[in-house]
Amino acid sequence: MRAIVAAIAAMVIAAGCSSSPDVTASESTSTTAAVTTTAASATTAPTTTVPDTTATPTTASAPASPVPPVPVPVGLAPLVQGHNDLGADRINLIFAPWGWDDLGQFATYAASLLGFDGTAVIAGPDGWALPAGAIVDNPIDGDLGLFGFEPFRSNRHKFNVWSTEQGPAAPSDWLNTTSDPIYVPNQVIVVLAFDPAADFPGMVSHAGQDVAFRTPEDLQRTTDQPFDNVVVVVWPFRPIESFRVTAHELGHAMFGLADEYVGRINADDFARNSFWPSCPNSLETAEEWWGDLIGEYDPMVDVWADEMRAAGLGHLVGDVEQLRDTNRTAFVDTGCFGFPSTYRSAEDTLMGFNFPAFGVTNRLWMESVLDLWTGDRP
Repeated sequence: MRAIVAAIAAMVIAAGCSSSPDVTASESTSTTAAVTTTAASATTAPTTTVPDTTATPTTASAPASPVPPVPVPVGLAPLVQGHNDLGADRINLIFAPWGWDDLGQFATYAASLLGFDGTAVIAGPDGWALPAGAIVDNPIDGDLGLFGFEPFRSNRHKFNVWSTEQGPAAPSDWLNTTSDPIYVPNQVIVVLAFDPAADFPGMVSHAGQDVAFRTPEDLQRTTDQPFDNVVVVVWPFRPIESFRVTAHELGHAMFGLADEYVGRINADDFARNSFWPSCPNSLETAEEWWGDLIGEYDPMVDVWADEMRAAGLGHLVGDVEQLRDTNRTAFVDTGCFGFPSTYRSAEDTLMGFNFPAFGVTNRLWMESVLDLWTGDRP
């Protein structure tokens, strides 16, 4: 798989296929250092210091003039103070409300869902996230936020993070990027739909399907709106559950990842198709896609366990070796859709039953897509 993605990335670089003359795709082979089989390679908790992205480098001959900030569009508010820079080559992640009576509570919840410093977020007795830094004896519940999970964790500098008080009339009205009234380049809107059961019975979290990145041949920037939007349902009885759900739905809307659980409940006719990078319809394709990765697991498993233990949530971790084995790259028969002789790349991942790691094949692909952005000013 590394060879497939690296070859496509090299072709893109050679052809100069970036949508902007100031932005080029970087080789995805850098992901090989990030995904290994041992706990020793797990990353440490990231610093929460926000670098200054508003100044240009200076030279020995003359100091450069400060670069003025790009005006923030009306209606957007930063979720992390001092981090956003619209003049930088970044993805704009925007959280919008539906069904919230208290927009202050919505903004607070969206910020906690980010988990931007990478540490575990602890939930109080009512199931809602406690303020960052809260000291709790024997916490009962909690999880990492979106930016606690790789590859978001190591690529936070490639995102601007916003909230808006604008929201759709119905949760799914903004599912496609052409249907929402907000416009900034490379945007993804996450509509947080609070307790929609009364108005929309049976509604579950879901994502748009018009993402630009679905196969290695798509690994180039050809538009300033390559992503789709998502709806994440927030239930009042355990709102922290939506942290991991948000990562799952962004797996669809940003990276074209398929659900890996559908046929494990009821067999699905979509098994006749192959879905890169983890859901092929034959062993031959599976061997081509990830035959060089067999036995490897996503070290995010170890990072998640370490962060949960550090927050006093070790009782939610369980047997780490079993978690590693569950996430190891293999040829898992019945695949993502429940049909014999189709395959998936691991027993469980975040695209399956919201396991706390995307898995090696998914993560390599996601990192390759994110490598198309620099996070820096041109």
